[in-house]
Amino acid sequence: MSYFAVLPPWLVLDPLLRSWLLEDIGRADRTTNSLVLTTTPRLAKWVANASGIIAGLTLASRVFHLLNRATIHYVAVAR
Repeated sequence: MSYFAVLPPWLVLDPLLRSWLLEDIGRADRTTNSLVLTTTPRLAKWVANASGIIAGLTLASRVFHLLNRATIHYVAVAR
């Protein structure tokens, strides 16, 4: 049996994500500075030590998109 979470539309989520980003940017934390305060292209890599389900990739992709219109590519790699 498979279960899939259904997210609200981006019309609803985008304002929340933007407000959370503004909160982090205002504090100037280390992660936000490395993602936002640069014009250099960045690479994010999620690495799993075992097979399974990675939750939150859809929202993580949207955050990158909101920050800099990034294009996100997912690649599954067998170890």
